[in-house]
Amino acid sequence: MIRINLLQFLFTIFPLISCGIFAGNPEEDDGEKKNSGQLIVQLTDAPIDDLINVNIQIDKLILMGNGSPLELDVGLGTIDLLSLQGGKAADLLSTTRLREGRYSQIKLVLSDKISPSGILKSGEKVDVSIPSAEQSGIKINYSFEVISEEKTEIVLDFDLRKSIRKNQNRYVMRPVIRPVNRQMTGQIRGIFQDSHLICAFEAGESADEGDDCPNAVTSAIEIDGAFTLSFLPEGKFHLRVFRKNGTYFDRPNIDVTRNQTTVISDN
Repeated sequence: MIRINLLQFLFTIFPLISCGIFAGNPEEDDGEKKNSGQLIVQLTDAPIDDLINVNIQIDKLILMGNGSPLELDVGLGTIDLLSLQGGKAADLLSTTRLREGRYSQIKLVLSDKISPSGILKSGEKVDVSIPSAEQSGIKINYSFEVISEEKTEIVLDFDLRKSIRKNQNRYVMRPVIRPVNRQMTGQIRGIFQDSHLICAFEAGESADEGDDCPNAVTSAIEIDGAFTLSFLPEGKFHLRVFRKNGTYFDRPNIDVTRNQTTVISDN
């Protein structure tokens, strides 16, 4: 007859039961799930003229709310921001579940081992400095709520056209980032012959004369024969289309409806 010490048996079997139920993650517990929601954070970009690549590496994302800062790892690696145009977006967070609650700030913590860099149209590689992020990270003030058993999708529109300036032989980035709730946005898509840049302004906003477009919500260039102005809030927009010869024309009163694509052309 085989005799088993009861205490030894319990110590042996209990960790196996625990792993089967919780999988090492208390968020898998049903009680935790009922008090948590899914958070998705994505990154997108607008075009810039001088550079064909702008590479950064974001290691962590820190959320500020009512309690202590919540630090989350980002497994994205080095990303070329200029590859995220035309409605494309890269996931910073995609499967994260958080306790329900309200948050007021998102902070992007860049890698301290891989410095931001760019590639000019000539092929030359250049350094890109981000003075404000070197010590404290890139802070984005944005209020949002994680709701129990619901999904919250945030897109961070990293507008390089507004962010990067050339200072003598150096490229300096002062990040301009527009955070939006993806579920509340729509897009404009179309074709304009001989266009260099399309800038979208909210109705009533003064359209810029130059193609730096500092007052624009976002901007786009044609990719694969068409342009896409993405992640726009619902409402009316005024488009200013800059031609390759330096002139421009306007297309006012373009309606954007959330979760829909408005298609236009110059015909």
